[in-house]
Amino acid sequence: MAIQNLSLKFKISYSFAEADRWVKEKYLDVESAKVFHIHGNIEAYEHLYLSSETSMENYRSDVENDKVGYAHFAIYELLKEANVIILYGLSLDPLDAELSLLLNGTFASSKTLREVIIVNPNYKVVRKRVKILLFRRTGIAVRCFEPENLEIEF
Repeated sequence: MAIQNLSLKFKISYSFAEADRWVKEKYLDVESAKVFHIHGNIEAYEHLYLSSETSMENYRSDVENDKVGYAHFAIYELLKEANVIILYGLSLDPLDAELSLLLNGTFASSKTLREVIIVNPNYKVVRKRVKILLFRRTGIAVRCFEPENLEIEF
């Protein structure tokens, strides 16, 4: 079953209310929008993990590793059906190998992705990293905005 008009966005633990408002205004026709906190959420601080960590760590129990691993698998399954992926609050740090693998796998296998939107004050760096992850994919637009002014595209 194909998911239609699916827009997914990542965000870090604190709220970007302005970006949330912008997404809702620009994507009124979105049937299903999901927010994923890849590295956890401040409200469940005991489950936060650093970008240099992976879903499989020796200090976690097997149950905890399975939970994190399954969450990443579920995100991948949804991302590969997305038409638009909105990344805000993520730098795509080179040390975050697991996120890079997740996005690269999504970009390589998705048949529906047509646009990646970056909302970040360092959009030039993030755009370069997204383009590296999009290697060999054409026809996918990469649009950039700064969080301070979401009306101006760079």
